[in-house]
Amino acid sequence: MTKTTILFLILLPSFLFAQGIKQIIVKHRNPWYTETFYVLKSNKSVKQGNYQKLGYLNVVLINGYYKQGLKDSTWTEHYWGGIKMKSKGSYLQDKKIGIWEYYDFNGALEQQYDYSESRLIFDKKIELQKDNEFTVIAGSDTIKTKLDHGPIYIGGSALMLDPIHIDFPKEAGEKKISGTVYISFVVDKNGKAVNHKVKKGIGYGCDEEAMRVVKLIPDSWIPGQLNGQAVDVLFIQPIGFKVN
Repeated sequence: MTKTTILFLILLPSFLFAQGIKQIIVKHRNPWYTETFYVLKSNKSVKQGNYQKLGYLNVVLINGYYKQGLKDSTWTEHYWGGIKMKSKGSYLQDKKIGIWEYYDFNGALEQQYDYSESRLIFDKKIELQKDNEFTVIAGSDTIKTKLDHGPIYIGGSALMLDPIHIDFPKEAGEKKISGTVYISFVVDKNGKAVNHKVKKGIGYGCDEEAMRVVKLIPDSWIPGQLNGQAVDVLFIQPIGFKVN
């Protein structure tokens, strides 16, 4: 068998695969970004191959792969600007597997979580909060105490509100209202967020929008622990509104 024949046989599967897919480019306006990915020619609703989300000046914000319409292999995400890492890990049939790393807004490692073992490996907030007191809900009573750790969101602070889009209320925009709404809720011992309330509002539609946004946060919590036992803990989430 000649070298030419061997090379042809090596390249043939790639050639046939390439013939079966088509590139799609989608430009979004609010917020602005571009998606580029491939779909099967036989079924254009099924993504297959490399996927990228591009930001300003076509910097790569997200890079990953699809296999028969499902996320597969390694995925990486960067903060806007494309320099600081936001997250990285692997998918198998659209499910996160193995160890994922999540980074804070400064690009420093914030959390490591093993999805295959459902196990938290590292979270820098545990050390930072070791001297903090939390409000534990025990029936109709509340107790202020230190915990083994408070509620932890799987994915870190950057993932909590991403990709939820906050709509600036029209009334607040007209009156040039800026400020922060504080929404309280309880992360119960099952890792579910319940009993959402406006702890401190600024009005003009901002309170309602903040509540809508916080209620959209997925239930991906590790509950707070006291003496090795899961407990119901009060959590406060600020949502900022600023007039451009």
